[in-house]
Amino acid sequence: MTIAVGILAESSIVLASDTKYTTGGIVNYGEKIFPLTPRASFRVVVAGAGVVSTLETIAQRIDARLPNKRASLEQVQRAVESANKEYYERFIANVPDPDYGYEILVAIQHRQEGCRLLKCRENSTCDANGHSLLGTGGVTAHPYSDLWWPDISLMEAEIMACCLVRYAMEYDDRCGGESRVFTLSPHGLFRLSDAYIRQADQYFLNFHRFAVKMLLPFDSLKADSEFFEGQLSGLVGDLKRYRETLAREHQRAHYKIP
Repeated sequence: MTIAVGILAESSIVLASDTKYTTGGIVNYGEKIFPLTPRASFRVVVAGAGVVSTLETIAQRIDARLPNKRASLEQVQRAVESANKEYYERFIANVPDPDYGYEILVAIQHRQEGCRLLKCRENSTCDANGHSLLGTGGVTAHPYSDLWWPDISLMEAEIMACCLVRYAMEYDDRCGGESRVFTLSPHGLFRLSDAYIRQADQYFLNFHRFAVKMLLPFDSLKADSEFFEGQLSGLVGDLKRYRETLAREHQRAHYKIP
């Protein structure tokens, strides 16, 4: 079922996914983040883990169920809950093929009431409580989700989303393709550039190497402690450089989606 990530940060929601999925043993690639039709008082984006055709269909069902006139955040959530429940019970619940199962995250940005991140699994919908990982890749990357904290900055949330998807693609062969990262903010919907995602991936790989080095017991190392400390120092330097580059490039790394 691959991976989908959702993170709340600074009155915004970051959504991320890979692009690989498998049906009947056949590997395919497709988009798993779906911006829905903008409304006057709110905007909704759906991201999911599962077969792309299923995710596209449930996104379309939610889009069709959303009110076209001004609506409260609660009304929008109820429309999402209703559309998901109806679709699951009608088309998925009695289908024995697990390939057609799905999990979705629904990001809502309301002009007056702020943002909300919902998680839909089977016929239930609940609040994601700050952040959520879906799919088999979400299980694989879950240890790194503990790095999330309640007042995380938007830049940190976007970097973290990139890192979680990259980790899943590195260690779960059901995940793969390319990373996609979108941010739904009070200022609109933005997609993170591929170049910035690659920089964040390098930051993650250096961070991961640093963490692995720190976990190695000193007495198991063939190299002496001075050499080991030199390696750590080099990794810390690389982390700082990538971090500085990410901070410098952050403002111009976003493309606005109409």
